[in-house]
Amino acid sequence: MAWRGLDTPVPLRECARRLNVPHSTIQYWSTKESPPSATVREAPPPTRCSDDYRRLAVKLVQTTVKIVGTRLTPKLRKARTRTTVRAPHGSVRAVAREINRRAGKVVISKSTVHRYLVAADLKAYVVQRRPRLSQKNRDERLAFCVKLLSPRKGLSINIDIVVFTDEKWFDSNDGRVFEWVPRRRPRGGCRKSRLTREVEQGPPRLMVWGAIGKGFRRLVRVPASADGKQKAVKVDHQVYLDLCAKPFREIRRAGMILQQDNCSSHKHENVTKFFKRIGIETLDEWPGCSPDLSPIENVWAMVAGEVTKEGPYGPDELWEYVLEKFMSIPEETICRLIDGFERRLRLCKAERGGTVTKAVRDAARWQL
Repeated sequence: MAWRGLDTPVPLRECARRLNVPHSTIQYWSTKESPPSATVREAPPPTRCSDDYRRLAVKLVQTTVKIVGTRLTPKLRKARTRTTVRAPHGSVRAVAREINRRAGKVVISKSTVHRYLVAADLKAYVVQRRPRLSQKNRDERLAFCVKLLSPRKGLSINIDIVVFTDEKWFDSNDGRVFEWVPRRRPRGGCRKSRLTREVEQGPPRLMVWGAIGKGFRRLVRVPASADGKQKAVKVDHQVYLDLCAKPFREIRRAGMILQQDNCSSHKHENVTKFFKRIGIETLDEWPGCSPDLSPIENVWAMVAGEVTKEGPYGPDELWEYVLEKFMSIPEETICRLIDGFERRLRLCKAERGGTVTKAVRDAARWQL
């Protein structure tokens, strides 16, 4: 057996000693022209059974069902019904599980299902949402990033004492619901979704106010209006003070910095004086249309995804479920999101104030 870089052959035992492997291994490989792992096996010809599974997989991902939820409203003394459309087998794992259930045994894996769907020219598609940014918004975002980012020390503030806050509407239509659509766009148009997001008579809605920080989190339910119409909730400065701001008097920490958007109720004179009186600093000049810069938006997405899986809810049950999922998020996840605030600012600065989308984050990750 010839050793690379040597003109004279090396005995098998010497090769085994230098490679630190058994002598039988060297003897086996010396008699083979190519390693077994490198031997190309021909794919078996498609059978009638595999063609049936392929057609069934494509049919399952394109099947939609209607989910109807009915709940008796005590005040109105009538049942409220909402209907929404879902894809019961939207993921490749669900498709493989359904095919194996119908066959009565394990006949297909999720990787095989994914290969079938790609061969059928399908791809997983989620409608991407992004804020509409004017040139004024871009300039404000860029100035905000330049102000907080120091060229040498990173962030000019201590991220460990920053608390991010925001309001959020919840209903059973929230979350990332995806479906399998043709990979090629139709000529002169856009992809059409088979999953309707509209509802009959409107779903029960819930408005909450949340705050997250390292070692700190809080969730408050914003009550409905006096006439019982949850859609008519208005958080004025007095409601914001009573529900959200005043509890900070008991739970404030030394040097806490509170982040809030530029809503009129947040910037009211009474609210500003209250925070100054109890010694809480606010992160001023937060740019408008900037949900992609706030880590709490990722927390809302996690909770909304869990709400979507469960289907229709009433307002009280929805609040209990949202509170449970919000408090069950691991503390390590919250800390990782807050630590990523500096990276969001740097990506926004690199985009000259543009939106920090998933494509921008992935491109920056590959550049690193």
